[in-house]
Amino acid sequence: QFLYFIDKHQTNMKASVGFLLLLGAASVSAQCEGCTAQETCCMDSEGYECCIFAETACVQQQGTYPARCCPKWTVGCTTGSVGCCDPARPWQREVVPNPEVTIRNPLMSAVHKGVRVRVRAEAAPVQTTNSTAKMYAMFMAGIQEGLHVLQVSPNGDVKKEAVKGPVKDWFDALYGMATRIFTFDAKRTAFHFVDESPNRTHHVLLYSVNAENGESTVKEITSVTGYPISMEWHQEKDELFFVTHASLEKQFSVYSVNVDTGKAAAIGTYATGSSEADNAFYSGYYSGLSLDGASSLRLGYQKYDSNMTGSGLGVTEMVSGKTQWNSLTSPPDAFFYWSLDRIPNTDTYMSLAPSAKGDHSFQLFQWNTTAAPKLLTSWDNAHAPSSGEIGTLGYIDTACNAGTFAAMVLQKGSTGVTHQWAVAVYDMATQQATINPLNPAFLVAEGASVSAFGIGN
Repeated sequence: QFLYFIDKHQTNMKASVGFLLLLGAASVSAQCEGCTAQETCCMDSEGYECCIFAETACVQQQGTYPARCCPKWTVGCTTGSVGCCDPARPWQREVVPNPEVTIRNPLMSAVHKGVRVRVRAEAAPVQTTNSTAKMYAMFMAGIQEGLHVLQVSPNGDVKKEAVKGPVKDWFDALYGMATRIFTFDAKRTAFHFVDESPNRTHHVLLYSVNAENGESTVKEITSVTGYPISMEWHQEKDELFFVTHASLEKQFSVYSVNVDTGKAAAIGTYATGSSEADNAFYSGYYSGLSLDGASSLRLGYQKYDSNMTGSGLGVTEMVSGKTQWNSLTSPPDAFFYWSLDRIPNTDTYMSLAPSAKGDHSFQLFQWNTTAAPKLLTSWDNAHAPSSGEIGTLGYIDTACNAGTFAAMVLQKGSTGVTHQWAVAVYDMATQQATINPLNPAFLVAEGASVSAFGIGN
C-alpha cells in the first residue's frame, strides 16, 4: 500500500534530511544520518533512505529508479510509479506512465508534501441503493491517527473504532507505514494476517482483529519461520493460507493455519525456479485460491524485470508447485484486471479493470478461464489512489459474496487534496451499481489508506 505517510524522522524529532529525500529534493549531506538499529541504509549517489528491515528491503538503483525501500512482499522492478511491483496485485501497471521517479520509500511517501491540517471533503450526492450488504474495512485513518476498523453501509456511512491490543503495538512499531492488504473472515467478522516476529526469533505470528470493535489478538506459530510474502483466506475451508519465502534457498513454503488455535499445517515446499522464464518463479504471491483449496491463483504478469509483460492467471498446485500459466488479454475497451475475487462455491471470478476510455474509471467484469469476460457495470468516478505528479500510489481492495460485489476505491475531487475514499457496490440480483464516499470522509491527503475490506454474512 504505497501511500502517503508522515515521515518518521520528523515524528521522532530527528534530522529532516530523510523527509527531503523522500521528495527527491536533496542530496546526501551525511551518510545514513538518522537510521536506527531497526533499519538498514539504502543509498545511491544522489541520496538515501532508512529501510525498516521488519517490512522492507533495499533495492539498488535501476535506471531512472533510485535506491529505494521496497516492501518484502513485492519485487524490485523498472515500471510504474515507485519501482516496487506486487506480483499478485498488478496496480503498478500504469495506465498513464510517469517517466520520472523520485520516491525512495513508497510505504512512507509524502506525496502531498506533508499535509498535516484537516482538509474539507467535497460534497457528493448519495446514490440510493436497496442493498443491505454489511461491509467492514480496516484503514489507516489518517496521519497520526493509526489503524481503525470501519463498519460501512452501502450509502457510505461509517462507524469507526480504533484498533487496540497487539495489532496496535505492531503498527506503532512501523512509524505509521502503510500495510499490505490483509484478509477478511466473514464467519468470525474478523481480519487476519501473519507476519514475522518483530523480536527477530523469525517465528511467524498470527494476528486477528475484531472488525466491529477493533480488539486484537496474537498467536505465535512456533512451527513456522521466515517472512510471509503472501496470504489468502479460504472461505469454504475456513482457514488462512500463507507462504514464506527463503530467498537464499530459492523456495516457497506453503502453510494453512487454524485461526482459532494458531496451529499450522505444512502443505508443500517447492523451488521457485531460477528466472522469470519459470512459471513458478512468482507462484508464491497469491491473488486468490481455487474452490477446492488445492491450488493458488496469481493474477498478473509473467515478467517484471524490465516491464510488465505476459498478462494472465497462474494456477499452482500448492503441494508440488506445478504451475500452469493461462495467458489472458485485457477485456474489451479496458486495461488488464487489477483485482481478483472468486464468487464463493464457484470457479467464476469478479475483477475490476480500468476503462481504456475517458478518465480510466473502474469497470466490473465477470469471467473465468474458459469464457469471455462479461461487463457487468461501470462507475463514473472510481479509481486507485494516485498523485497527479507521480502516478498510481496504492492499493484498492475488493470483496465478493454470493449476491454482492463491493470495493474500496478512490473518488477524485477537483484537486488532489480532495480525493476521498468511497465504497462501490454492485448488487448481482438487481444489477444495480452505486458508489458513495465514506461519511465521515477519509482523504488521501490526510494519509488515509485501506488495509483490509470484506462483506459480512
